[in-house]
Amino acid sequence: EENLYTCSADTNVHIADMIKEHDLNRVVVASCTPRTHEPLFRDTLREAGLNPYLFEMANIRDQCSWVH
Repeated sequence: EENLYTCSADTNVHIADMIKEHDLNRVVVASCTPRTHEPLFRDTLREAGLNPYLFEMANIRDQCSWVH
């Protein structure tokens, strides 16, 4: 799924809803830097009832888009 602002509060609520709706057991997010945003996503997983360490983040902003 694509989102314009993946780290926004609305999107985090949507991620939690998708975890529950589709009974997801892992989440991968391709977005901004993990340094500032990873804790937010881990909290979202925890609130959705998923182990927050079953989360992976691909830093496509710093390691892909800004390079070009």
